[in-house]
Amino acid sequence: MNKIRAQHISEARGLFQEFSSRVVESLAKSLDANAADFTFTFENIIQLTDVNELKNSSNIMYKFNTLYNKKRKVPTLVLVPEELIAIFSDIMMGGKGDISYSGSLSEVQVNSSSEFMIEILKNTKECIFQRYQKVVDFDKQVQIVQKARDEFAENLDSGTYNLCIEYIFNVHKTKDFNVVVLMNEDITIETLTEMSLLSFVDEAKVSKTPLKNMDRINDVTVKLTAELGKTKIPIKKTLELGRGSIIELETMAGEDIKIYANEVEIAEAKIVAVDDHFGVQITKIITKEQREHV
Repeated sequence: MNKIRAQHISEARGLFQEFSSRVVESLAKSLDANAADFTFTFENIIQLTDVNELKNSSNIMYKFNTLYNKKRKVPTLVLVPEELIAIFSDIMMGGKGDISYSGSLSEVQVNSSSEFMIEILKNTKECIFQRYQKVVDFDKQVQIVQKARDEFAENLDSGTYNLCIEYIFNVHKTKDFNVVVLMNEDITIETLTEMSLLSFVDEAKVSKTPLKNMDRINDVTVKLTAELGKTKIPIKKTLELGRGSIIELETMAGEDIKIYANEVEIAEAKIVAVDDHFGVQITKIITKEQREHV
């Protein structure tokens, strides 16, 4: 693993650890239950090299794409133990989740788990936006792949899902269950970087001015501009503008705004409140190389 990739994986640990609390909120909301009844603990994030253990486990596979900005598709698999699915189904039907697992799932339990997963993803989308102000979406339909089907092993053997995020799920402080999320490593890292949730920059590519020369320009003033967005409208609509008119900008809701220094784009940021004023919080620094490729 190269230095950049190792740094990204290390930085992602904290992100997925924090993300686990969003999942607990989503589960509690989906099950209409108390979040205190569940713990969903981040365990590890690794490059997946051996799929045999996953093939031999009693899991149900949920297959879908995680979507960002309408152009990023991250292939995603979620492997959930059948026994945990049985507990969820019981809770959804008004039980307490204390049923005995018979060793297999009924057709009703399997089908209801698909609806349950869609509901979790919907609530997860809301939680991510509330926490990170990022618009993430998921496929409208989730494909269920049971272990007995050939596609179960084929997905694991494909090489597409080579990033493994491991969680420990506990219900009512009793038995622990291993829940595994598999994604494509390259696409996941590229997407998280684009979302400004990974901030690592290859220092070898960043030119640096010797500190001794910086003293000469420390007092030079730079004009910073925060651009909320742009749009173009016909002159006719411009003449019709009045108090209360709404103008739709190209910037999407939840999307970062651009920061300029003397009309040169240097960063992306989100809007924050600073006492009685608006402010911006930098989420991404735009390098010289990135500006040249725009």
